[in-house]
Amino acid sequence: MIRNILVSQPQPSTPKNPYAEMAEKYGVKFTFRPFIKIEGVSVHEFRKQRVDVLKHTAIVFTSRHAIDNFFKIVGEMRLKMPDTMKYFATSESVALYIQKFVQYRKRKVFFGTTGKVDDLVPVMAKHKSEKYLVPQNDTTDGHFLKKLDEKGLKHTDCVMYRTVSVPVTKEEVFDNDMVVLFTAAGVETLVSSFPGFEQSVLRIATLGNAARIAAEEKGLRIDVVAPLPKQPSITGAIADYLDEEIERGRQSAETKTSTKATEDEEKLRRRAAAKKAAETKRRRQLLNEQLASYQEEVQAHRAHAEDARSRGEVLKRNAEALKKQMEEAQKAYEEARRLADRTTREAEKARREMREAQARVDLVNAELEELEAQIVKKKAPARTSTVSKKADKPATEVKPKVTVSKTKSATTTKKATETKVSSARPKTAATTVKVKATKPATPAKALSKSASTATKKATTSAAKKETTKAKAKKTTTKTK
Repeated sequence: MIRNILVSQPQPSTPKNPYAEMAEKYGVKFTFRPFIKIEGVSVHEFRKQRVDVLKHTAIVFTSRHAIDNFFKIVGEMRLKMPDTMKYFATSESVALYIQKFVQYRKRKVFFGTTGKVDDLVPVMAKHKSEKYLVPQNDTTDGHFLKKLDEKGLKHTDCVMYRTVSVPVTKEEVFDNDMVVLFTAAGVETLVSSFPGFEQSVLRIATLGNAARIAAEEKGLRIDVVAPLPKQPSITGAIADYLDEEIERGRQSAETKTSTKATEDEEKLRRRAAAKKAAETKRRRQLLNEQLASYQEEVQAHRAHAEDARSRGEVLKRNAEALKKQMEEAQKAYEEARRLADRTTREAEKARREMREAQARVDLVNAELEELEAQIVKKKAPARTSTVSKKADKPATEVKPKVTVSKTKSATTTKKATETKVSSARPKTAATTVKVKATKPATPAKALSKSASTATKKATTSAAKKETTKAKAKKTTTKTK
């Protein structure tokens, strides 16, 4: 039998509400404990979305949280909403909440009839020329935006607030017989607060498709579902479930057999629920392992891609450096080639000059040989006359005694002979050798001229010495 029910919402502000009526009718206790909380985004985060509020002509609100956080951001950004701005809301209560921030006028506030976003779209379609701004939660499923796209309405969505989980304790949950969930984030909070969560006999009630789908994905057993065609509200669906529980309890009190059967059925149901929960847990663990494996692969691929990108950058830099080096080497090669050509030309020129110099040297040598030959021819008759004179002298002539050393006597004799030779050819010393010039004055010809001059000087000095010695000899002879 259900006695305590945990509602994952804030407590109603008014004492008269459906929960208070059920508590009085069925004798159950409701505990209100939010599983989530709403946090508005900062101005800095909103500006990152690059949304210009004043460029839109209509604002669409799907909840009071959207209204609170929208006008909070507008106030912090110091934007003044124009009087021509139109407002659309999912229900009349949400539309009336707008007057807390702006002056309420019927001609610029529009709302749906049932409180569902699907009923608001036809109202918006009547104003196709408007540019709609849709503030919403970060966990929206995009169903409302798809409806707007189908109608061809111009709209911009932006995140004005986010849902944050508020963890709960084990006592807060399992001290109750039923937990009422309203959002997918609430389902996530319930499961994530208890690692290895097992539902067991705990009843789960959900409102809305998002909460129901999230509970089914987490492997939870849903006992109460809303909205339904007969019961659109969660309080009505819980009331029907309590009526069924009371009816089952009444029938079980009538007969023990039925009570035992109900207990057996409850045990079987609990076993089946425990088995299903264990299977769900096992599947969840398997999925978590697969997810971890996929994440590792993704990280490895990212690291490989980053490594390849860095290697590509290094290769690119190396290619650029090699290209520069090749250009520099090409320039150096061209310069070396030009230098080699110039060196080759200079070497060829030097070889030509050497050949010309060698030719001139050969010519000079030939001229010198010719001069030496002429000199030898001139010297031969002089030596012959000197010998004949020595032979004609009388044998009774006594040589004067000279007190000089043997070496000095030999030297005097040699000089006397040279004097006789030179006196025998006075014309040869004075004769000038003429050399035909085949070319303009060259170093070789200058050399030949200097050699002829030196020869003339030497011959003249030798002749003078011989003449002096002959005079001295005559003086000596007369004295004796």
